[in-house]
Amino acid sequence: MNSHEYRNILTNEKYPFLARLFLCDALFYPDDHLQAANQILCAAWVCDDEGNHELAKELRNQVANRLLTLQPFTGSQAGDINTGMMLVDILRRGERLGDAMDLVNSLLADPGVQTNENTVKILEYQARLCQNQDTSCHTIREALESFRTAT
Repeated sequence: MNSHEYRNILTNEKYPFLARLFLCDALFYPDDHLQAANQILCAAWVCDDEGNHELAKELRNQVANRLLTLQPFTGSQAGDINTGMMLVDILRRGERLGDAMDLVNSLLADPGVQTNENTVKILEYQARLCQNQDTSCHTIREALESFRTAT
């Protein structure tokens, strides 16, 4: 808490106060990219709530860079697949549509993903959003309902 980096973040008025607290908290996880990414993502959500979507996008890209170090997201562990799915959304919202599509395709190619119908639907929905260059906020409910109305 006495570090120069911590003090710089805490006093940087570029970020809303609550976002600064999340960003400072992320510093406590230098070797745990998932925990640090979660804190930074919370800071991005604060920026969204404040209407500062450019700053939220910047923070999402920081999150994406941390989470990308955790690849691959496939295999038998559901946590890995969930992290991959979360990263797809973060990449899309961060306007990294090509990276998001690459990850969607990688996840959909995994046999473990194919066993969960809702996971497949959510990933296919994310793919459609990417193809439409839609970087706005969407819900899981929207993803699942889009398949109910399409059939």
